[in-house]
Amino acid sequence: MKWKALQSERGVTLLEIVVSMTILFIVLIVAFPLFTQSQRSSSVSSNMLDATYIAQKKMEDVYHLSTSIPFQQVETALAPMKRMAETEKTLQMEEAADGYYIELTLTKPDDGLSTIIVKVFQNSDKQDLEAQMETIYRWETEA
Repeated sequence: MKWKALQSERGVTLLEIVVSMTILFIVLIVAFPLFTQSQRSSSVSSNMLDATYIAQKKMEDVYHLSTSIPFQQVETALAPMKRMAETEKTLQMEEAADGYYIELTLTKPDDGLSTIIVKVFQNSDKQDLEAQMETIYRWETEA
C-alpha cells in the first residue's frame, strides 16, 4: 500500500525545477571563490618551488667551487654572473636565469669559512623575493 503512495505518475513542476536551479546556483556561487583561491595558491606555490629549486642549484654550484678552486677564482668560475659590487669583505654577483633574477653574496673567507647568501627575485626590480638560502662553506683550497 505504501508503495502506491510513493509512486506518483505526476511529473516535476516548473516551480520545483526553478527552486532546484536556484539552490544549485547558490551552492556554485558560494563554492566558486574556493576554486579561484585554490588556483591562486597553487600558482604562488609553484613559483616559490621553482625559485627555491634555482636557489638550491646555485648553492650546489658554489659548494662545488668551494671544494675545487680557491676563493680568488670564484668570480671567473661563475662567469655567467655579473659583478654587482665588491668590498673588502664581500663579493656580490647577479644573473637573470629561467625567468628569475638571482643575487649571490659571498663573504671572503675568514679562517677558511665563507657565508653564502642566494636570493631569487621575480624580476630585476627586486620587489618580490621568491626564495632565499644562506649557508657557510669552508673553502678547502687556498691560492
